[in-house]
Amino acid sequence: MTSWGRNFTGYGRHAPRIDWPGGARLAVNLVIVYEEGSEYSLLEGHGRNEGWGEYAFTVDPPIRDLGTETHFEFGARVGIWRLARMLDDLGVKASISACALALERNPEVPAWMNEAGHDLLGHGWRWFEAFAQSREEEQAHLHRAIESYQRVLGYRPIGW
Repeated sequence: MTSWGRNFTGYGRHAPRIDWPGGARLAVNLVIVYEEGSEYSLLEGHGRNEGWGEYAFTVDPPIRDLGTETHFEFGARVGIWRLARMLDDLGVKASISACALALERNPEVPAWMNEAGHDLLGHGWRWFEAFAQSREEEQAHLHRAIESYQRVLGYRPIGW
């Protein structure tokens, strides 16, 4: 551990022995992030387009960034269902880290989550940077998200 509180060495050459249930040698935690429909949008009055982490630039208002918009729409229309079919075919359960608004806008996704028994990992009301919100704004978004999850899924998240 460094003097500023970060650990760069871990267990080193001598990791502890871990005995997984059933003698398994590998544990996988599969998390799918589902945000489509909860991103920033000029159409919804956010005054900006959503950006991509892959790009060092964004399209500035008043021009809509149709490339980014269709990127998110593709994920909701096609991408999530490719993953859903794969998980269903393999009988694998996943944690779905979902923005509440994204689930509201595509009701088939929460229906599939419930039918297949996937876990919900709360990911907020919509994709806004919580660190930039006031305490009151963040609290309002959390309450709105919890109400939404309860409405569309029938339960609130136990993980955030």
